[in-house]
Amino acid sequence: MKISIEIKGAEAIQKRIEYLKRFYLEALAAALYQEGFEIWRESVQRCPVETGLLRSSAYVAPPVGQGNPRVEVGFGTDYAIFVHERMDVVHPRGGEPKFLERTVDEHMMGYLERIAERTMANVKSGTGVKSLPAPEEPGA
Repeated sequence: MKISIEIKGAEAIQKRIEYLKRFYLEALAAALYQEGFEIWRESVQRCPVETGLLRSSAYVAPPVGQGNPRVEVGFGTDYAIFVHERMDVVHPRGGEPKFLERTVDEHMMGYLERIAERTMANVKSGTGVKSLPAPEEPGA
């Protein structure tokens, strides 16, 4: 015995599911981008400063990855890694070693909850990556 069930409007339902999937993924990507800017802001405050070039090279790259968005936060000088990793250097004008790593480690506590909350808030407000306001400069 076989029973065949046909859903009326199945094509419209499938289109709606695809739309919602993209909408939620865009809201998730925006949430990750928002979290990236929080990490950016805090890590710049912790970054040692001599000329200001290292701090000004901090960046958050827009999300990449279809279905699994990712955001990159970093510093764009060729010497950033050396300043970051040197534990034996005292920085007379402030800052600390491991300025990015420590910030990321601290942000891991409660990360999933924050991302979920931000994603839902973004869904409710219709916020995607393109509609996010520009972040404030660190220290502003």
